[in-house]
Amino acid sequence: MNCVKSSWDIVQAVKIWTLSSKLRSIVGRLLQGYAQRLFRYMGVTVVNTIVGQSVLFIFHAVIGLPGMLANACAVAISTIPAYLLSRNYVWEQPRGDHSVGGEIAPFWMLAFAGLALSTAVVGVVDGIFGGTWSVQIANASAYGTLWIVRFLVIEHLLWGCLLYTSPSPRDGLLSRMP
Repeated sequence: MNCVKSSWDIVQAVKIWTLSSKLRSIVGRLLQGYAQRLFRYMGVTVVNTIVGQSVLFIFHAVIGLPGMLANACAVAISTIPAYLLSRNYVWEQPRGDHSVGGEIAPFWMLAFAGLALSTAVVGVVDGIFGGTWSVQIANASAYGTLWIVRFLVIEHLLWGCLLYTSPSPRDGLLSRMP
């Protein structure tokens, strides 16, 4: 067995180690920049899930609306506290003016994209299985699939700090805007 490495092997190992170090640095910066918002977003999600599922239960099980209509009403109602909590608690936007075109409309479009997906899923599940539990599980599953996508869209297009390539020639890594 030959244990002697050529200089080419050593150079390749250093390049891999350097690339690995840069990747760890990027991941570390992303986690550091997103951790607090992500945990707050999780908290808002818990509150929004409780509100949305409670309203869905009331409209579907108590009032007797069909699953799709009950789901649409639940999303429309639960989007209001979700918007306010996201804006003020997660992304800590200044209180006061709410831009319809720059904040409210994009947030509601994301919510109603989730509504379209969840309503389609709920409609299929309600038609096949029926029952409140299957409707609620279908609703939660559809929203769960969009959760991280919504976070990233809100972070990068609505209220968060955008990522940009650092002008520093020494690292060229992603860094957060001040």
